[in-house]
Amino acid sequence: MLLTWLLLVFFAATYQVFLVNQSVTRSMTAVHTELFRKAFAGNCYNKGNNCRYNSDKTANISWNRRDFPQIRIRIVRLFERWGLPANLVVRSNRPDRLPDPLNGCDVPCKHTKLSTGAYFRIDRCWLFASSSDCLRNP
Repeated sequence: MLLTWLLLVFFAATYQVFLVNQSVTRSMTAVHTELFRKAFAGNCYNKGNNCRYNSDKTANISWNRRDFPQIRIRIVRLFERWGLPANLVVRSNRPDRLPDPLNGCDVPCKHTKLSTGAYFRIDRCWLFASSSDCLRNP
């Protein structure tokens, strides 16, 4: 009987690790899909040479439950009885992040940011040349 109980707990723990792994993988895939969709517009595919590399909020993603339901981690009921919360989500572990319920973040949300744009020509940006053209946005 004890061996059966130990095997049951072992298989339940193995299945729980699988569920966590699946949730993390699915949420990363969903977030990166949205991230690259937003970044495509910032790559200036139709502006020719008038594009500058920037790190503005063109492709800035907040992992919240409203936009990404994949961040919810399903819990095996056996572990709910032992104290594992049923509403577990992938969350940020940075101490400076605070919950933001207005944006769908009941816990500190993870954030992913991607810089977009193309590198621009710097051949006109020499030391004694007029560098105002180099730093100005087109």
